[in-house]
Amino acid sequence: MVIIKEETSRYKELVQTLTPLVQANVKPKASPKGIIDLINRFAAVLEQWDFAPKELRGLDKRAFIDLIRSWQAEASAQDIALIKSVI
Repeated sequence: MVIIKEETSRYKELVQTLTPLVQANVKPKASPKGIIDLINRFAAVLEQWDFAPKELRGLDKRAFIDLIRSWQAEASAQDIALIKSVI
């Protein structure tokens, strides 16, 4: 049996809001798949943290990097590797 997890509308909004923030801070050699994976994983984490998309819209580069560091402090080794390869 295959279980399909349906995305919430807040998750979709988080992805849309995170996309330009992540793309503005990407390493030049980051792969497109890595960027997409990071955005999707970070959106899932922010959804668990009860972040609203409107809380992300006003973030500047420094605040965004601080948010990434907060995630990195409690992230798995796989997530940390993904963060370091993209940002």
